[in-house]
Amino acid sequence: MFESRRPARQLIEETQAEAYFPVTPYAGVREGWVEQNWGYAEIAYNINMPTFEVVLGNKSPAEAGPDGWADQWRNFE
Repeated sequence: MFESRRPARQLIEETQAEAYFPVTPYAGVREGWVEQNWGYAEIAYNINMPTFEVVLGNKSPAEAGPDGWADQWRNFE
């Protein structure tokens, strides 16, 4: 569901970036998302949109996404 995180880790090692967050296509889902009956809209809203808000500088990681999003997804494995 997620691509390799190797490029993200390399960016953190070689630049001033401090974290990476997820963006996922609907083609891949996690078991927890299936259990929560998440479809495309829920994945976009709960996973992708918060990442875009952070990347575009509209919100800090702590402000983005549902409660606990940044803690759960910052540099996720």
